[in-house]
Parts: sequence; structure tokens; C-alpha cells
Amino acid sequence: MHKRYVSLALCIYLLAGILTGCSIPFLSSFNTEKERTLVFSHRDVENREIYETLAGEYMKEHAGLTIEVQVIPPEEYTDTWLQGLSDQNIADVFAVPADEDFEAFIGSGRLLDLNKSNVLPEGYNSSLLQIGTRDGHVRAVPVTGSVPVVFYNKMFFEKCGLVLPQTISDLVVNCLILQQNGIIPLAMYRDENGFLDTVDLIEGILANGACDTGLMSNGEFFDKNTELDSGFYDAVGLAFELTMSDLIVKKEESVQGHQMLLEQFAKGACAMIPGDSNDIRKLQELSSDFDSGFFLMPGSSRTYTGVFKADMMLGISKSSKVVSDAKGFIHYLLSLEGQELLCNQAGRIPATNHVIISDANLAAAQAFLDTPDRMYPSLFQRISKDKRAICVEKLDLAFSGSGGILEDDMLDWITRLKAVR
Repeated sequence: MHKRYVSLALCIYLLAGILTGCSIPFLSSFNTEKERTLVFSHRDVENREIYETLAGEYMKEHAGLTIEVQVIPPEEYTDTWLQGLSDQNIADVFAVPADEDFEAFIGSGRLLDLNKSNVLPEGYNSSLLQIGTRDGHVRAVPVTGSVPVVFYNKMFFEKCGLVLPQTISDLVVNCLILQQNGIIPLAMYRDENGFLDTVDLIEGILANGACDTGLMSNGEFFDKNTELDSGFYDAVGLAFELTMSDLIVKKEESVQGHQMLLEQFAKGACAMIPGDSNDIRKLQELSSDFDSGFFLMPGSSRTYTGVFKADMMLGISKSSKVVSDAKGFIHYLLSLEGQELLCNQAGRIPATNHVIISDANLAAAQAFLDTPDRMYPSLFQRISKDKRAICVEKLDLAFSGSGGILEDDMLDWITRLKAVR
């Protein structure tokens, strides 16, 4: 009789769980010791051992699970992943690029929608999901990132008695003083397409400008108006000041590639360069004697708002046979434990709040995201490839001093953006 009542109680419990949609805790671990393999593919070659360690730690707590970690060089990653589609052989969990290649991944139709998934732990900064979201579907989750900043040569700033700028106007004044002391104020690099790489600089201008449109909050150019956010006008105004007074290295004299720019900066070729927090370690490796600092690029307002730029995003294959394990593994990577190990070893900014970073400089960059002013996800990672290309082209013209009449240029900018779906 006792067994009968126990069985009846169990049935009622199970039925209640099904009807209410609640998960039954002990059922979630049912068959967890079954032998199964999760394939995890990423392109962070430099930090491959860290991901293997994380996979090993996760496997310890999940009997029967084997995580196979595949590492593919960044320059081969997208082509290799797309080829895997043809071969019907893609990983269960995989890195999803946050650059223009993101659209190729979305276009495949093979990314699981994580919008209502339980992969996010408590404390995850959910605003970052905008970076991996298109058309209302969360296709990838940012796991680590960086903060766009401006690096400055401390010796040059001390020599000229400069303080860190709080507005664009302050930055221009600093540039003029540096120039008067025979120091080249600012330099950028040319990318593989021949454009000046202005994006990191512009992220700060937009975030710390008037933000008089919905652009920074929702990534939509013309959500409630027909004009560009005034931050773009501020950026063009800054470009005019810099180019007219020779406060920036001319485009034709700019170095090719970001690594070369870092090397030139470490040799004292200029006082300031735009970059992001990933460059902190790179500059330290280039020269232990070089003393540099960094600040958030200001806008026209006196806010101090940081921008999160995703470095690693992860997605899950729709055809995965181990979806629950895939979600659980991403959840672990986003947990405090996973984030502290990953970000401290790799030198990255965490996507989850309250993660303790041991490196003082990286912790200072992380603190830019935890201020009374709000933090924004990278705008240029939220907009489409075509819209980003238009903005990069227009900004290149402005910062190379090749722009035309301001009103005509801005009208053309607006017209071209509106023509893109």
C-alpha cells in the first residue's frame, strides 16, 4: 500500500510539472552518464589552452560527456565553417564572428535561436545580446570583449602639462598644445581596404555625445526621426579640426595595419592612437619601458560612457544532437567561475557582471563599463554590413580631409543609409 501511494504521488508530481511547464530537477540529470561528444570550434589560436582547460573543468562535472575542441586560425575560420555546411559537418558550439562575417553565419539558417534559452546565468549583461541579435532572433551570445579607448604617451602628456580630455573640444586643445611642442598629436592606420580605421574612435564619440536619436539604445538609424545622430556630426567636426590644422597623420602617410600602428606608437612616433583594451597587453609586450595610459574617447557631452565590443561570440547548431550540453557549456563559460578563468588568462573584458579581474590595467578598462552613465554595446557590431560600410567610407573621407560641402555630404550619407534595408 505504501508503494502505491508513493507511485501515485510521483505521477501527480510529474503531471504537475508537465502542465505548468516547470522543469523537474532530478529529471534534468536523467541519463547524464550516457556517452556523448560535444564539438566546440573557435578561432582564438593564441588562447587555445585556456579553452581546453575550461572544457576539461566542465567535463569533470558532467559524466559521460567528451568535449572535442577544434581551433581554426581566424583567416580560415569562416571559410572552414561554411565548407562544413556543405559537408554537413559543423560543430555543436562554435565561435560566431562579430564582424561582417556574422551575416554569412546568419544567412546559413543553421544557428539556433537562443532568445528564450536558459544559457544566460544571473548577472549576465543582457544588453550585449543586441550584438548577436538580428530580426529579433538571438543567434549568438557575446562571451568576452574589449573596450574602445584612446592610448596616450604619458611622457608627452607630462611634458606638455596636459590633463585627460573630457570633451571633444578638450581633445582638440590637447592636440594643439602637443603640436606646439613638436609632437605629432594623433595617428590612425589604414585597413586592408585602404580606409582609415576610425571605428574605435567613433564609438566613444557617439556614446558620449548628445545621443539625440535612438541609435545608441537600439541600433536603428531612423527609428523616430529622419536625421543622423548628432554624434556623427560631432565626429565630422572633429575630423575637420584635425585635418585643417595638421593634428593627425595624413592618410597617405599612415601605416598599414593595427600592429604597425602599435609598434610606431611604442617608439614615440605620436602622442595618441585609438585602439581597445586588447592592446594593453600588446603594448606591454612591445616595450616594457614604454609608459602609456588610456582614456575613453569623449564626445560633446561630459559623460563617461564605455562601449563593449565583442571579441568572442558563441552560437549553437540547429542540428546538434547535444543541445542541452551545448547550452550548459555556454552557461558555464558565462558563469563567474568560467569568466574569471577565461578573462584573466586571455586578457579580455567579461560579459558577465561582478567578475574580478586581476590585472590592474584591464580592471581599469572594465570599470569604464560600470559607471553612473550607461554602457552601450558596440554600434558598429549591431548594424548591418552594408550600413557599416557606408559609415566607414564617409568617416574615412572626413578624417582624410577629402570631404566636400558638409550639408551635401551628410545628406548623401542619410540617403544611402535609408536605401539599405
